[in-house]
Order: sequence, then C-alpha cells, then structure tokens
Amino acid sequence: MKSAIVAAVLTALVSLPAHAAPVALPVELEARAPIRYVSPIASVVNKWINTANVTAESIAYAKSLLELDSKIETIYKGDGKIEPTTPYNPFVNTTKAGVAEIVGASGTAAASAADVAFQRNWAQIATAAYCDPSAISAWSCATCTTNTYGKPSSIVSADQNDARFYGGYIASSNQIFIAFRGSSNAANWLTNLNFGTTSYWISGKAPSGASFHTGFQSLYSSVSGTVRTFVTNLAAAYPTASIVFTGHSLGGALAMHAALDLSVTGYVSRLSTSNIRVFTYGEPRIGNNAAGVWITGRGWAGVYRGVNYDDIVPHLPYQWMGFRHHRREWWILSGGTNVVTCNDVNASDNEDSDCLNSIVFASTSAHGLYFSTPMGSGC
Repeated sequence: MKSAIVAAVLTALVSLPAHAAPVALPVELEARAPIRYVSPIASVVNKWINTANVTAESIAYAKSLLELDSKIETIYKGDGKIEPTTPYNPFVNTTKAGVAEIVGASGTAAASAADVAFQRNWAQIATAAYCDPSAISAWSCATCTTNTYGKPSSIVSADQNDARFYGGYIASSNQIFIAFRGSSNAANWLTNLNFGTTSYWISGKAPSGASFHTGFQSLYSSVSGTVRTFVTNLAAAYPTASIVFTGHSLGGALAMHAALDLSVTGYVSRLSTSNIRVFTYGEPRIGNNAAGVWITGRGWAGVYRGVNYDDIVPHLPYQWMGFRHHRREWWILSGGTNVVTCNDVNASDNEDSDCLNSIVFASTSAHGLYFSTPMGSGC
C-alpha cells in the first residue's frame, strides 16, 4: 500500500497539479526570528510513509512543502539572520575557521589537499554512472574528461532492474572498480522510500542483530549476478589489482552492498578483505547500528562516506526509525575543499555528533555537488 501511495505522490509532484492553495511561508521565517525548523522534505517523507489514503488536499500539501524548501533555504543561506540552535551554524560556519573549530572536537581531522583531490576523482567516476552507456564507453562525459586518472580500460556497463552500473580498470592505481548510478526515476525513488528492514539476504553471513533497508538490499540482490560477473572477469584480467566500489545517493547504498557481497562470499578470494575499498557520496543509511558496526569491522582497506555539508539524503532513513550509518564520514564544509574526517562514535550510535549529526536543517541542493563535482548532471 505504501508503495502505491508514494507512486501517487511522485506522479502528482511531477505533474504539479493545482489541487489546493500552497502552504504559506511561516510567519517566523518572514520575521527572521531565531527558530528551529525541520526540512519540509523530511516532513513530506514522514507524512507519506505513514499515510493510509491519498487525497487531493494532501498531495497539494506535499507539493507546497517542496516549493517551500527553496524559499527556506534562500532565507537561511542568504542573510544569515536566522541562527539555528545547533553546535555549528550550518549557514555561516563554512570557512577554514569552521574546519579548525570542528577539528578541535574529538575524533575529527582536517583532510589534506591530496585526499580531497583523490576523492574528487572518485566522485567523477561515480557520477559518470548517470550517463548514457555510449558516453561511458567513449569516456566523453564532462566529468570523465576532467578526471586525472584518464579513461579506464576494459569498460563494461549494464542497465538492469532500474539500476545502472559500470566498471573498468585504472592503470595508474592498479584498481578495478564498479560504479553505481543514483536515483534517476520514479522506480528508484520507490526503492529509496521503502523504509522497511530485513535480515541480510545471504543467510548466515551477518550478525543476528543486523538488519538492512529492504529496498536497497532487494535492488542489489536483483543485479548481484551481473555485478559478480563483471568483478570476476575484471579480476581475472588484472590479477594484481585491488577493487573499489563507488556510487552517489542510491548508488552509494548499492556500492556498499556490492562490497559486502564480495567480502562475505569470497567469490574472488583475493578480493575478500584488505583489497576492497568503498567510496560513496550522499549515501543514505542502509541498515541499523548492528549493520553499521559489522560493515565497519570488515577489515577493508578503506571505507569513506562523503557527505556534502547539509545534504538531506544522508539523514535518511531517520535515526528514530532505527537506522544508523557505518563509519567513516568525510564531511564537506564548503567549496569541496574544506573537508574533515569524522570518527568520534560510540557503540550505541556509530555516528559522529560533531559532523553530519550536528545539522538540523537539511538541504536538497547539497545532494547534487560533491568535491566540486556535479552529481547526476555531468554527462
């Protein structure tokens, strides 16, 4: 029933029907008073996943909240007169001084320029997954041509079950990779909003207390056979190469599941632990805290979860629904260059309260830019 409801909402939002008058801008915002305001997008998600019926009035309400989001963001980021009650003001504390303040907190460190350049290259590879397979094969997309690694060898790609992914080999770093596209259609959004949880799809591999987002896991399992074929063939062609899984948004969730699949099944034995790396950008939460702890403890060579400041997607699904992130967060404060790494976590939460979790006001526009790379629009 919930899938049908969300489908109706998506259809309504695309067609933008004028069912009712839009919600007015709150008086508090007009007056520029200090307030604590939750993102309207979050309100939409909360409203629709718990609604039993779809009405013209409620569809209009959802539409007007989406329209309101840009107005709120403009006010917050434009004049700075509204000061959110958070440890770090998310609309003025985005300078190098801001980095220094956050690095002063436990478990955080400033990322080096070399680290940022490294992540920019992988963000470009991740966003190329949104492009047409012919552009990927020719390596002609805008973000492809600026990638300092150059054109990958042995490029393979697939469109399957509403997922797109591609892979190849990077000679300069001796790495094979698989990159997954993020959400690009209504079916993908239904996957994102399927907030149910379930046990790990490969029996007996995960701890008994670990649970995973049903939609993300189901989509990955439906394409896992093709992913395994790509990885197996690339690993055979480049027998000394390590592997990277990457993706933006939904693609980040799929990249993590692909890494888990390879790690727990060992279908390419030399790539089962220390030769695996995962770089994601705007990844949503994919499971509960037990799942996050399990992922963090896999012993991989590197797991880096990029978050562009106040991006709303890494806030989803919500913590009150039982979801938690895995480590380790790279938090972009501004410009794609002021970046801190965050690792001050505890067993009950597995997330750093000095970084993403210090943000109350989430943004939709922040989801489209990572390490100065346009995500989903660089084709």
